[in-house]
Amino acid sequence: MNRNLTLYIQANGDQAINHPILEENLLMTHPGASVEDLAALGYIPFIPNRPPSNVQLPVGTFQVPVKSYGLGPSGKNFQQKWTVRDMTEAEKAEFIASTNANAVSTPVDLSKVTFA
Repeated sequence: MNRNLTLYIQANGDQAINHPILEENLLMTHPGASVEDLAALGYIPFIPNRPPSNVQLPVGTFQVPVKSYGLGPSGKNFQQKWTVRDMTEAEKAEFIASTNANAVSTPVDLSKVTFA
């Protein structure tokens, strides 16, 4: 089966509304509409992209990546945009507690460790 995996997102000017939806599902919610009608209904093509690498978008120890939607360079479609924000105090406390819980709690006997 060859599925159409084209995505659209509802937009008001340069502001995305809701989340991306598959073209197939969108057309089911608007009986009688065709792909050509979607722009008039306020839907714009959406192009997904992978999160950037830490080299492309450096994220510090107490920072988190944030995904939003925005117009692509052509102005004719929407895509994911990635930024970085500082963790809240609550997020920092949770991160530190989680890191400490995952730390090795048993001391390592270095006399039994061999180095190559």
